[in-house]
Amino acid sequence: MVRISGSESFKILIKACPFLKLKELRSHQMYYGMFKDDSGESLDEVLVSYFAKGKSYTGEESFEISFHGSPYIVEKALKTLIFLGATLAQKGEFTFRGFLNGKMDLTQAEAVVDVIGAHTHKRQKASLALLKGDFSSELKEIETTLLKCISHLEAQIDFTEEELVFLNYKELQKLCKKAAQKVRQWEGAFESRALSNGFSVGLYGHVNVGKSTLLNFLLKKEKAIVTDQAGTTTDIIEGRRFIGDNLVEFYDTAGLRETKSPVESQGVEKAKALSKELDVLVYLVDATCPKIDKDFIKSFKDQGRLIVLANKADAISQEINFDHDIKTSSMTGQGVDELLSLIEKKLNKKTENLFDKFLIKQRHHKILASLSLKLEEVISLFEAAEDLEIIILELQQALGLVYEMTGQRFDEQVIDHIFQEFCLGK
Repeated sequence: MVRISGSESFKILIKACPFLKLKELRSHQMYYGMFKDDSGESLDEVLVSYFAKGKSYTGEESFEISFHGSPYIVEKALKTLIFLGATLAQKGEFTFRGFLNGKMDLTQAEAVVDVIGAHTHKRQKASLALLKGDFSSELKEIETTLLKCISHLEAQIDFTEEELVFLNYKELQKLCKKAAQKVRQWEGAFESRALSNGFSVGLYGHVNVGKSTLLNFLLKKEKAIVTDQAGTTTDIIEGRRFIGDNLVEFYDTAGLRETKSPVESQGVEKAKALSKELDVLVYLVDATCPKIDKDFIKSFKDQGRLIVLANKADAISQEINFDHDIKTSSMTGQGVDELLSLIEKKLNKKTENLFDKFLIKQRHHKILASLSLKLEEVISLFEAAEDLEIIILELQQALGLVYEMTGQRFDEQVIDHIFQEFCLGK
């Protein structure tokens, strides 16, 4: 599909699609005909969707041309349209035009990238809510509150001798406290990993306990090299899979042991550093020859992040005499379903109280932090019964932050950064 948008779009497209008739065009309807290339030859049978000005994604008159999908045909069509006077869109230009034309605010425009890139259920829901304008509606309530406070205070200055009823400091302070509470909630919801990149699970243990074999079994492909030689894994190996609705990044790490090899030592240090960032750590112990790093287990057990496996359980007949959560075999898959269920349980516990009403991005968080501080200042000023002019100034600054969030007031560098994240055609 090729999209063309702008005031000149019909004049350009009519040369390639002469079957289109201006008087017959109706918004949100499709028209069938032959697309002609720059030499006038028929290129492909197409369906052209028409969107009138004000009723399109960009807010401009727009057309979407559906081809049969051949890369050659699409490339030739693009060259034809450029030859006829069109220009290639920049990254995010269609969405940017929609933003400029009031079809969406800046938070909604940002959400387009997140909806496209969503790879978890929670991320998809939160991104779509942002795109639909749920956050915009909440911000509108904050804006209304601030404008109400400002108008009441300014009226008290302008109409001091009139017998008018105004909200007093206590009532205005109550409104600001309610707004501040909402802002704090949003600020605390900033980009949890569950809503951004999913979760992370690391495989740990001594050398040759079956970490790499388990990784390959979990991912259902030969991701890590497996040999009898100790210390084969000297760096972190990654792989993704879903566990329920959760996207999980698994990390196979270097075996935890003292070694003279500088390469392996570096791998061990990287593994230890990574352990601080992981959502769940799976510690494998070779049940046939247990070697347990008690300090490592102790450091994570109390955090609720650790799962201890008695691995190679298929190779022994005697009772296992060390504390463990599950008996597993990386070779046969014994206990793997139980392991996945336990990981899912731990991950779901991490997200049960997670704010996922809509996505809070890094830019939002930065502004929300400033807005939260500003509202606290306003509340303190009301408490101290400060002069009206001072409180109005602080409220106006808070309102400016809301406008910065929605794009009613924006910095060109910020806008450029946001839309550079887009791919072409969006």
